[in-house]
Amino acid sequence: MTHSPDMMGGSRVFVVIVNWNGRDLTAAAVDSLRRETFPPLDIIIIDNASKDCSADYLEGKYPDIRIIRNHKNLGFAEGNNQGIAEALKSGAEYIFFLNNDAEVDAGAIPRLIQVLQDHPNVGAVAPFIVYADNPDLIWYGGGKVSLWRGLVAHKRIRRRIRPDERLQEKTDYITGCAMMVRAAILKAIGGFDASFILYSEDVDLSLRIRDAGWSLRVTSDAIVRHHISASTGGALSPFKIYHRARSLFRLLKRWAPWWSWAILFCFGLAGGLLYSIRFLLSGRYSAIGALWRGLLDGVFNISVPVRYRLAS
Repeated sequence: MTHSPDMMGGSRVFVVIVNWNGRDLTAAAVDSLRRETFPPLDIIIIDNASKDCSADYLEGKYPDIRIIRNHKNLGFAEGNNQGIAEALKSGAEYIFFLNNDAEVDAGAIPRLIQVLQDHPNVGAVAPFIVYADNPDLIWYGGGKVSLWRGLVAHKRIRRRIRPDERLQEKTDYITGCAMMVRAAILKAIGGFDASFILYSEDVDLSLRIRDAGWSLRVTSDAIVRHHISASTGGALSPFKIYHRARSLFRLLKRWAPWWSWAILFCFGLAGGLLYSIRFLLSGRYSAIGALWRGLLDGVFNISVPVRYRLAS
């Protein structure tokens, strides 16, 4: 599919990237975006007080992009909200959120915009996201949410992608790794809920978009490559375990039906015990504490000090 200026119109497309000590990853993400020849992209980087001189490096390498420097790490959600405010102030029509550890294949941006233009009822659209080190395998090909069971999961994960695959369908949620949203929707409903800090804020935003009467779609015509967990210290880091558990239960408290809480309590307890045994047998003792702190903080809003830091 080709995209002409007439098809894209005068669309103002802003890209928001949050960075924390990920100088080289963020530069690779920006380089992938700059290979797009149309439409023109306004790129905003929010630097969350990086200690690796990311902001200085990126500002010198890309003098034409906007960099917002924070004096402390405000987290993924609040960082993106800063980007949203800047994009809305500058007249954005579409806002594309991209993880700093992800890279966009050529043509992905105009194809995502085309989905929104072809489907006026669609509020946000996602590309297929593949593993950067194994781009034949899908990491995200749509999402499934079953609130009463506490299920939030990627569809088609680790399934091999076919070169001739052309798929576009509705999805329950869109991952914040790569999502294109109509700016007018974000202006109406607000951005990410910063109380999640990390993880599940994308699911919450997706559910709020749907609650406002819009649908969500995913398309295999657009591809993004993701360096999985590069910014959070690995797939089983205590930092990631804590925040995933905390944010999932905050999400369920907000969205799950009241009658499902007995079921969710049993599932959560059983799952926590099973994972604890797994971590115990593998010698990951710090992961056990991280898991239960996350569960307690998510369910009871207990202020548990977070001693886990992102890998630099």
